Amino acid sequence: MNPGPELKFRRAFQSDIPFLIDAIVSAEKSGTEIFSYSNIFEMPEQDARKIFADIIAEDVRGQDLCISDYFLAEIDGKVAGCIASWIEGEGGQPSGVMKGTLLNYFFPKANMLKAQAKKKVLDALHFEAVKGTLVIENCFTLPEFRGLGILTRLMQEQTRLFLESKSGLKNSQMRVLKTNRSALEIYLKMGYKIIEEQHCPDPVILKWLPSDTQYILERQLR
Repeated sequence: MNPGPELKFRRAFQSDIPFLIDAIVSAEKSGTEIFSYSNIFEMPEQDARKIFADIIAEDVRGQDLCISDYFLAEIDGKVAGCIASWIEGEGGQPSGVMKGTLLNYFFPKANMLKAQAKKKVLDALHFEAVKGTLVIENCFTLPEFRGLGILTRLMQEQTRLFLESKSGLKNSQMRVLKTNRSALEIYLKMGYKIIEEQHCPDPVILKWLPSDTQYILERQLR
């Protein structure tokens, strides 16, 4: 069996921020052209990208807009893919609270108000991981490196490192929109199982998100 290309794994650096932003945008679009942040905050994608750069540079750990929570794979010195991961609530606060605080600080007040007006509908797809769980988000591989198993190997290596350093770690959780069928198939092959299906019955959500349905996945690690 072909083991795939030789990969070098490493943590993200400041110089990787543009790549991380691409990963976040790709994950949010989930195989579509619908960028949720632009629709929810009612701002152009490029403006949102600039704000992401400022937030990521703050490096607040425990949520997906943070340099230190990204793990990268390189092939021949070129970054090929990445994932974000952290132990939920390890810093004392849920990731959603931490991320919400950062968004509220960095996004203009007018745009925050537009987002808050949509909250009641968006809450139908709210995901809050269990405290102490390994959370994985924003899995991304550059198009030219897809089909080589890079994402699977990234997740395996990162999980191994967490298991070595966190003796009490037992589970991993993640979410995936229904539109992202290719990613879902990868996660299921890795041993993740769908533990919940969230659906928003209000059709207006499709103006803001790529899908009105998402799956919550979980994998037993020990």
